[in-house]
Amino acid sequence: MSGVFSFWRPRVLAAAFFFAAAFIAAARAQATFTVTNRILLLTTAGGGEDAPLSTFSAYELQYDLLVIPSTGFAGDLPLLDSNGKPKYSLIVLTSGQLQASVNGLWQSLLTTSQWAYLEAYERTYGVRRVTLNDTPLPSDGTIVSNTVVFGTGDVQPVSFNATYAALAGVKSTASISNSGLYHYPAAVYSPQPTNIASVVPVAYFAPSGTNYPAQTIAAVHVTYTDGREVMRWYTSFGWWSPCSLLIDHVWLAWGTRGLLSGWRRTLFLAQVDDLFLTTEITPTATTATYNYRVSVADFNGIISWQNDFNSRLPAGSAFKLEHAFNGNGILERNGPDANWIDIDTESHVPVEFIKPAGAAADVRWPATFSTAWSSSALATADPLYSYLISGGIAAGNFFYTSHTFTHENFDNTSSSDIDKELKTNLKMAGAGFLNLVGTQWWSSTSMVTPQISGLHNEFALTTLTANGITTIVGDNSRPAISDSTKPYDFWVTTTATSNYNGYTVIPRWPCHVYFFCTQPNEIEYIYNILYNQTLGMSTWSQILQREQDRVLLLLLGIRHDPTMFHQANLRNADMPTVTVAGKTGKLGVLQQWIEMVFSAYTNLVNWPVISLKGDDLAKVYRERAVRNTCGASTYYDLVVSATGQGSVSTIRVTSAGSCRVPVTLPAGTSVTTGQTVEKIGNDLPTVWVNSSPGATQVISFSPAIVFPVAPFVGTTTTTSTSTTIASTTSMSSTSVSMTSVTTAVPSSTTTSALPVATSTTAAIPSSAPIAAVTTTTAARATTTRTSTTTGRPSGSTCFNNRQCSSAASAS
Repeated sequence: MSGVFSFWRPRVLAAAFFFAAAFIAAARAQATFTVTNRILLLTTAGGGEDAPLSTFSAYELQYDLLVIPSTGFAGDLPLLDSNGKPKYSLIVLTSGQLQASVNGLWQSLLTTSQWAYLEAYERTYGVRRVTLNDTPLPSDGTIVSNTVVFGTGDVQPVSFNATYAALAGVKSTASISNSGLYHYPAAVYSPQPTNIASVVPVAYFAPSGTNYPAQTIAAVHVTYTDGREVMRWYTSFGWWSPCSLLIDHVWLAWGTRGLLSGWRRTLFLAQVDDLFLTTEITPTATTATYNYRVSVADFNGIISWQNDFNSRLPAGSAFKLEHAFNGNGILERNGPDANWIDIDTESHVPVEFIKPAGAAADVRWPATFSTAWSSSALATADPLYSYLISGGIAAGNFFYTSHTFTHENFDNTSSSDIDKELKTNLKMAGAGFLNLVGTQWWSSTSMVTPQISGLHNEFALTTLTANGITTIVGDNSRPAISDSTKPYDFWVTTTATSNYNGYTVIPRWPCHVYFFCTQPNEIEYIYNILYNQTLGMSTWSQILQREQDRVLLLLLGIRHDPTMFHQANLRNADMPTVTVAGKTGKLGVLQQWIEMVFSAYTNLVNWPVISLKGDDLAKVYRERAVRNTCGASTYYDLVVSATGQGSVSTIRVTSAGSCRVPVTLPAGTSVTTGQTVEKIGNDLPTVWVNSSPGATQVISFSPAIVFPVAPFVGTTTTTSTSTTIASTTSMSSTSVSMTSVTTAVPSSTTTSALPVATSTTAAIPSSAPIAAVTTTTAARATTTRTSTTTGRPSGSTCFNNRQCSSAASAS
């Protein structure tokens, strides 16, 4: 430990010298600084930046990633722009000391003066620091709780100090497994170093075995006597860990003081395909096959359950299923109806078959057919159709979208067939029949294609577009039609993938509730055929637990992808009474899956769960795609008083292009400049700013965010709130070369520290040229994240899709 002290003591002394020298004069005024609301992520080569980058991407936050090379970093850190203005509102380190092995010795890659410069910046502008994967040190107010073991990989669930948990909407009772995360259980050190004012535990590790018989500390909030604040986390992080993601939300809310240039919303849409069709259910080792079609009693049971489920979700929740329907199934019930279309609907090409451009494709529809249907005759023959047109749809319990008329696969299908599939189903959705078209429940520009087909067929994409369908859903278990490096964006077709450029596809998750199953034993049977070699024989309870683990990662990662279910999964009216995750009732497999998944979610957070219909969800993805390239930046005005108080009550938004920019405000604030605030349940208020080139949008709010900063020392009061910030960068990934600016430095200031501001353009000391820093935003995070997540059977690409086997094909 003496080696550690020898490194840290000079750094602390240098910072102390700076603050003693820099603020010796009497303060006589105040100043306003324009601070870029942007995060600086400091790391080393292989330093574990994937976890915070994942969360930045989830929130759409603007950040810069600076990797410190093993040879060190020349000059001061690039904390100010070329005009001397502060570039960052939060500093995040992927390890406490940014250490690396140099010549066989672990040492910090930053120099003493660089650390002092960073601390001076934090103090001057009230910028908080968060360190991940930190190590307890007496110089920081903590020590390892077991000096023999030091660190451990034991599972010790993490819980939170209620004060800090509340900032992120995390429940005070939340506890989450830290499986797979190496960590350093800590205790508060006594006596505290003289430069530390307080050390407050933020999170805790649960007891574990003889090495840790009592609760220990997982993170602390350290406040230094000079006013700086650092949150230190004594655990490793990984994007694949639900624990890591939950922790990210806590430190991000604290570090930003709730003022985010981004947004957080839990959007979850369960899409139920094949409404009105009859499904042949899989046989098992002990049961024969049978046909199943959802009944009116099933629908009523789902409605009752859905209402009850919403009442148990966090305040502001609006969970709702979306049904993707096939109108031909209605005609089939009428005898079948004379106008029923009887064609081969299956695919006869490989799942990722790319239809050659212009090549002929299958024509399966009859040359002539009639849509002279009788709604009254259909209602007489089909109780479900009768129920829906007699008020079931108008009640607004569900969303609806098209799934084509017959469920014909589009992979090698002609334009004429596809056009008939779309137009005929639209007629069934329209006036005189289901009367869906034009209602708020209907999606007219997005849909679900049968078996997630047609994505490699230019005939399908051209015909969909001609019919006003601009977006369809995909399948995240198929690498050919998903991009794990951009998990928050559309998958977009190209000439290479589809002989068609630019068609947008919403990523969608399959799940282990298979389309040809209505009961748990049927799912068990198929699951064990697929995975017994890797997982052994599994029960329904085990399957649900794995699904809970997998989906919790997605929910905490703020993924907006819908989830795939099918009409047979709605069966519940004749199911036995069961208890799943504390809910007792006649629950079908879809209901049991959702109960299980969200029981973990609601145990952890108070975030409302919102379902958007397909069209509205596509709009969310489309607006994000525009933001990715519009070059939006946000800034806030930091007013610094002579007594050392900083306050923020004004935000400014600029962009190079036109886009809708989200700004999240702290809890309890209200906007005073007329913008509409989106406030849903317990979520933080979000202002959506319509930004355009050449204009600065101003958001003023109250009460102001107030925090300690270095007192302003000067003889004049100046502001530059209308100044354009020189370091505005594009939302896309770029490299920006940043050079230092030489300005006058007060004689009392050391060259390793930020000088006292005498105007709103803070001076920066002369230094060596600053190396290039990678400038990017969360929209373009490139960390590879595969679709294989916690709980998914290892080594498998089968996830209720057609690659598994003919028995488990998606529908």
